[in-house]
Amino acid sequence: MKAEKEYLTVVVENDCLPLLRMITNCSTPDMTMLNWIAYIKSLNPKFKHITGKENVVVDMLSRARYEGEEDMVEDVNDVGEEFFSISHLRKDSEDAFRQNLYDGEWLEIGRYLSMLNRQEGWMDGEFRRVRRKAYNYILKDG
Repeated sequence: MKAEKEYLTVVVENDCLPLLRMITNCSTPDMTMLNWIAYIKSLNPKFKHITGKENVVVDMLSRARYEGEEDMVEDVNDVGEEFFSISHLRKDSEDAFRQNLYDGEWLEIGRYLSMLNRQEGWMDGEFRRVRRKAYNYILKDG
């Protein structure tokens, strides 16, 4: 994007007004944040606020996580089955995670990331702990 920034029109659509305000009116003393904001501004983007209801392609990083969120939606037809699980993309997703390479906590996190669902025998507290830690990782090539 850096090389082509003269030819590109960048439009940032976001439903987070505080983030848009922070980028447009930056007053933070944090150098790392200033560097990121300077990079974003170097692309000369146009910022557009959209309401959360209209933001159908959300990134899930901006969404809050709640205790007991697995019980919140009872009817899968409300938002579609694919919204909750990507296991339909790869039928061999269990085989994609190379369990023999990991043990302990890493094994639990890998199992969760490979299937994105609760493993048999996990108690509520253990499931929440593993899921919370898994938010920081992705599973790539087992």
